[in-house]
Amino acid sequence: MLKKLFILLAIFQGSWVIAQDPQFSQYYSAPLYLNPAFAGSTGCTRLVSNYRNQWFGLNKPYNTFAFSADRNLDLINSGIGIQFLSDQVGKNGISTVDVSLLYSYRLDLSKKYSLRAGLQAGFGSKNLDIFKLTFPDQFSDDGFEGNTSADYANKRSRVNYADISTGLLFYSAHFWAGFTAKHINEPNQTFFLSDNLSRLPAKFTLHSGYKINLNNEGGVRYDQKSHRSKSISPTFLYKHQGPFNQLDIGIYYMTSPLFIGFWYRGIPILKTVDSFTNKDAVIVQAGIRFERLNFGYSFDYTISQLSPFSRGSHEISLGYVFCSGKKKSRARLKTLPCPDFYDEGLFN
Repeated sequence: MLKKLFILLAIFQGSWVIAQDPQFSQYYSAPLYLNPAFAGSTGCTRLVSNYRNQWFGLNKPYNTFAFSADRNLDLINSGIGIQFLSDQVGKNGISTVDVSLLYSYRLDLSKKYSLRAGLQAGFGSKNLDIFKLTFPDQFSDDGFEGNTSADYANKRSRVNYADISTGLLFYSAHFWAGFTAKHINEPNQTFFLSDNLSRLPAKFTLHSGYKINLNNEGGVRYDQKSHRSKSISPTFLYKHQGPFNQLDIGIYYMTSPLFIGFWYRGIPILKTVDSFTNKDAVIVQAGIRFERLNFGYSFDYTISQLSPFSRGSHEISLGYVFCSGKKKSRARLKTLPCPDFYDEGLFN
């Protein structure tokens, strides 16, 4: 019942309800969704798919699916990509589909440092199936009558909009930092037929980390004899959208072919818009990576006030890369130190 109330408020109070983007806990396993500057960053052709089942303890959980493909264009220091995103708000009639094109340009500032700038332009469609919803005036003393509520006849069933985002990524052999500004045009997503607007607020993210190599022999990144790389990477991701703020902070440990990660999501010193403590989840991730293929699974254990109802969230990621036999493109491209979960021996 509480979930249905939230959904109805989000639909029919479009003048003041502020929407939020779907999220992925495995944010480096969804690189193009995180930052358009990642387009072409592997030096190969990369395919990535992500699926998130959020708050499965609810009768009708949120489901998000993303697919992306990107490729490096080394001759012009660029990368291109395409991304598809589908988000289903439970089974109560609201769904969103986004398709976007991405472009990035790489500028080598020195032998050690590089900067990537990315641009993302897309088209989105938010859909409402009003027949999957029920309203008070559809009930009488005899029970549910099943007629569509006349009070909501002036609602559009579909909203189409353009969406523009941009991002920057600065990195060296061990350090990286990125900034993203999404929905900079703040598209209108209201279902009202009137002039009442419901803007999707711009979202600003900052992500960074540092890769610490654990191999011996002078900190060699990849052990050619054992074909194993070992490293730890503390990372964080900060997000701000409208009145909402969120921080993911944690660490990856990688030893080929396995990787694990642990995070905390929340900012306990801040209050939410409802004056609750800003804490969300504790997250654990595990996966396996091969020469070209990687698979990851993560679980969010909810620690907010939703904990008795949500029971947590499941997330799965799958990625694959195609590289040329001579690997010339990768040889000229500085390797990003942030976790991409592919066997690093592939690129030597």
